[in-house]
Amino acid sequence: AWVDAEVALAVAAAKRIGSRHIAVLGGADPALPRAEAHRAFAAHLRRAGDVAAAAGLTIVLEHLNEATVPGMLLHRLDETLALLAATDHPAVRLIFDTGHVAAMDGALLPALERAWRWVEVVQIADQPGRVEPGAGRAGVVELLDWLHARGHAGLVELEHGWAVPGRTSEAAGLQALARWLSRGASG
Repeated sequence: AWVDAEVALAVAAAKRIGSRHIAVLGGADPALPRAEAHRAFAAHLRRAGDVAAAAGLTIVLEHLNEATVPGMLLHRLDETLALLAATDHPAVRLIFDTGHVAAMDGALLPALERAWRWVEVVQIADQPGRVEPGAGRAGVVELLDWLHARGHAGLVELEHGWAVPGRTSEAAGLQALARWLSRGASG
């Protein structure tokens, strides 16, 4: 009942702000075996997926870097993909957060290729440090090129800080993003 009430509140909030997505992060209960928690999570997600779909929304799951966000049920991409497969609902999909994937799972492009059938949202943060594309070593710029080559038209969110905070870095980062976007728009 609590989960159903929370889903109803999330749907109402999404409708109020015009969102198409409801992000879901699963907290772990240390008293519950992980396999049991995953089965329960999948069952809740199927019900929530029905509610979201009826409202024209998509639920998106995100796994989080265990070093920076401990205590979550999903820390690695493969366990998130297994949960999505177990949930098996078209309105339950994936947030592919490059910062978390790079920190927990390694190379971005092979991970994106494994996850592609479930990807709904891509969040951009280079690593180390969740910095702007190209300021780290995770291969975020190559990932953006991969998305462009496949004609990805879904949501790509910037979820990073700046390697060198300040107006100059922000302006340079936005100019680089504008160049990438204009190249994509021109084909």
